[in-house]
Amino acid sequence: MDILVAKDLVGQITGTKGFVFKRNIRMDEPQLTGEEIKENMERILIQDPGLFLSKWGEWIPIHEFEKFDIWKGLDKFYYFSYS
Repeated sequence: MDILVAKDLVGQITGTKGFVFKRNIRMDEPQLTGEEIKENMERILIQDPGLFLSKWGEWIPIHEFEKFDIWKGLDKFYYFSYS
């Protein structure tokens, strides 16, 4: 996923009414700022979209799911023919 698309999507999610940044719960970890959390969300979105969806997928507007190319690198015909 492109960095600009990731920034836009994270901005939409964090701007959603009711969204709350989850803070660290370990005592020895420093608390991150909202901007640092956004940067981490963008990094996770680009590096591991599945992890991103498992953590924040509930906040993604339904029309934004088309930005996730779940079939990338897969032969769709083969998958549907033999599954």
